[in-house]
Amino acid sequence: LAGLTTALFDRIQNMEQSAIAYLQEHRITELLDNLAAELVFRKPEDPRKFALDYLTRLKAARDGQGPPPELFNEDNLRALFGLFDVTKTGFITLAQYHTGVGAKERDVSKGMVHRQR
Repeated sequence: LAGLTTALFDRIQNMEQSAIAYLQEHRITELLDNLAAELVFRKPEDPRKFALDYLTRLKAARDGQGPPPELFNEDNLRALFGLFDVTKTGFITLAQYHTGVGAKERDVSKGMVHRQR
């Protein structure tokens, strides 16, 4: 019985490792994270149609037939930068930058980021 349990455990572990390798190789987690971010940001009336359109645009971009979908366009990024550049100096701290892109404070080192014009 112990041998059977060990064999079953090994098989499950191999299946898990295989699944993780597949997800990493095909960047499935990244794809789903990006799709989820788009859905949450845009909140479409028909999320299934939106997801299908998003994946279609992504495939077209991959095949060189159009631009990739983007969560933030230039105007969105300028507005976000403006929220952090409260003194209107054209600079924000690296900590503010990382906060803006969702990084954790403990991962931030000191520094400055300059706005691209």
